[in-house]
Amino acid sequence: MSKSNDEEEDWSNYASAGYSTAYDPWADLVPQEEAEDFDDDFEIDEFSPVRPPPSDEGLDHLVSIGACDYCIIRLAGQPFSWDIAQNLGSTIRKSCEDRGATKNADVQYCPFCEDLFVDMDVLVDEIKSDLTGIEFKKLQIGAHFAKSHVAEEDDLRTRHGANGSQALKSAFNDALSQKLELEFQDAELVKEQPEIMVLIDTLTFNINSELRSLYLYGRYRKLERGIPQTRWPCRSCKGRDGGCESCNETGLQYPTSVQDQIGEPLRVAFQAKNTAFHGMGREDIDVRCLGRGRPFVIELKSP
Repeated sequence: MSKSNDEEEDWSNYASAGYSTAYDPWADLVPQEEAEDFDDDFEIDEFSPVRPPPSDEGLDHLVSIGACDYCIIRLAGQPFSWDIAQNLGSTIRKSCEDRGATKNADVQYCPFCEDLFVDMDVLVDEIKSDLTGIEFKKLQIGAHFAKSHVAEEDDLRTRHGANGSQALKSAFNDALSQKLELEFQDAELVKEQPEIMVLIDTLTFNINSELRSLYLYGRYRKLERGIPQTRWPCRSCKGRDGGCESCNETGLQYPTSVQDQIGEPLRVAFQAKNTAFHGMGREDIDVRCLGRGRPFVIELKSP
């Protein structure tokens, strides 16, 4: 028998896991000398953006990128009122031009408002024409802006305007309201419960005037059966396309109603576009309404 059978070799002499002779995966790495810090001692001013208004540099930049007089004063970081905004902006522009600032020849319109403030007098004339012949004491103004325009102006104003500069939509409403107050001195511009609302689409310059409905309260008695409380559309044509033979081209199942008996004379008198009837409860068509009568409110739309 060989000696190896009696004296087994010690396997731990060949093992490396868990001992001080364990394999080091980082042993092949060669130490490197640390690189010297990059010398960033350079003039940072040449990489800095233009200082915003009210600095002269910021105002000169507004002129160079084509801002209109209204937007120059709006973004200048200076107190102002809209009745003299154009004059103040023009004065700032002249000072900038005296320092050598010039408008970029490639700019065709104000990058902030797209010349909305410049064209505001045209809007005022359109509104005056639209409201001719309408009596009102409370007027409210609303403006619709394209979302892309609002986002772009907000970005430009943040980068090039003074801190706290008024946003375009708010500024536009304030400027237009100030001009309309001069045109309609007998009316009050309000923010709620107006008698007439003027909505302006700033993209198309389309103006839509909405008159607040007029509401009249009363009581009615119905002395005859067979009259519905409100208009009843024809069962055949549903009142569409000007009616049908079944309803004699009226679009109505019944020729009259309590709504029309009361509302039509009022619609003509107030020159309203239409009426809506709001009764306190209702009775069947074949039922009379006697006694003190049923309370109702008649709504005259766009009187």
